[in-house]
Amino acid sequence: MAGFSRTTGKIRWTQKWPGDCPYESIFARVAVVPGTLAVACNDYDAREKAVVGFAPVTGATRWALRDSQLQRSGVGFDALGVVNGRMTSLRRTRLCFSMRSSNRVEIY
Repeated sequence: MAGFSRTTGKIRWTQKWPGDCPYESIFARVAVVPGTLAVACNDYDAREKAVVGFAPVTGATRWALRDSQLQRSGVGFDALGVVNGRMTSLRRTRLCFSMRSSNRVEIY
């Protein structure tokens, strides 16, 4: 993944996925929440799917929500979006979570 400057279009940072996502071209699930770029690995060959929050300016990893943390794991994340300030993941089972601090994810 790469972060680009809005003014110049030049690459500001590059980042490898912090975990297991064999095919890095599977990052079609992206959402922007205040101060965080959230990206989901939806590769069904990955040992553990995840949504990871990155700092948009530096590319540093802020938090990660792993599939194994959820009650029903192994489904994958079909879409990401923002509803009423909370990031929502659309799956076969609905999941909604919000980031209240840069290192804690609360699942609803």
